[in-house]
Amino acid sequence: MQEYTDEALVKMARLGEASAQNEIFNRYKGHVKNAADLYFIAGADKFDLVQEGMIGLFQAIKEYDEKKSASFKTFALLCVKRRLKDAVKTSRRKKHSFLNEYVSLFSKAYDDQDDTEFIETVSAPELSPEDKVIEEETVNDIKETLEHKLAPVELKILKLYLDGHRYSDIAKNCGVNSKYVDNTLQKIKRLLHSDN
Repeated sequence: MQEYTDEALVKMARLGEASAQNEIFNRYKGHVKNAADLYFIAGADKFDLVQEGMIGLFQAIKEYDEKKSASFKTFALLCVKRRLKDAVKTSRRKKHSFLNEYVSLFSKAYDDQDDTEFIETVSAPELSPEDKVIEEETVNDIKETLEHKLAPVELKILKLYLDGHRYSDIAKNCGVNSKYVDNTLQKIKRLLHSDN
């Protein structure tokens, strides 16, 4: 089989000649491994990528059109790279798929008429007495810091924000614009981070 050109082997492989297909796989195995070295999929090993590349090579055998100007080698390497890129893209979509399948903590927890939100059904871990005291002291320290460093309108903005109000509603309630609300909340975040 070594005496045949790639193009001749492709024709034979399409006619069901298994040895012709194997010869193409042997000829291109090194090219596929080299191409696979350029890609990475989290949780997959090199063998998985080489397998994807070999699938691309198999597709090249099936789809090659000798009437077009490209040689089989050019077409095959293009198919291998395309398959590897597709495999990487697919793995990334799967990695982030949980973002598309999330459940809001504020959605209804039950299908019936009960208005209980999902967040209310999640129990917080039980704190030890020492941790409860530390938590209370931390909360009191934060309140004290904010009360000393914020104007009354800024404290009101914070309270409304923590109660779940939208920027536009907070702005209307406090007699300011939405940009002022945003700037105030950014200021509060900076204050809290600088104290930690």
